[in-house]
Amino acid sequence: MNKLKRNDKGQFAKDRSPKVLVFSWLSTLLSVILLYITSRAVMSTIGSFRSCDANSSGLIVRDCGKHSLNFGDIVILALFVAAAALTVSAFTASLRITRRTA
Repeated sequence: MNKLKRNDKGQFAKDRSPKVLVFSWLSTLLSVILLYITSRAVMSTIGSFRSCDANSSGLIVRDCGKHSLNFGDIVILALFVAAAALTVSAFTASLRITRRTA
């Protein structure tokens, strides 16, 4: 059997084993979990930007929250964007492999 033949869509026809399918979907699940973890970190970072409200009791509030982004916040945002891209690409790759074998 020649593996270099093309299928009816013009793609190279390759038989994918069930192990490859399971590994592909497991990696997609892991990337979704990573995206969830990084999204929680981003929400925590964004939540730390609190505004100072004036109070009527006469107490002075010195520090209400973050005022600007620091290097760690930028790294967390970059990790979130990378995890989102990984999730999309892993899902589409798994879907393509599944459709190709079906």
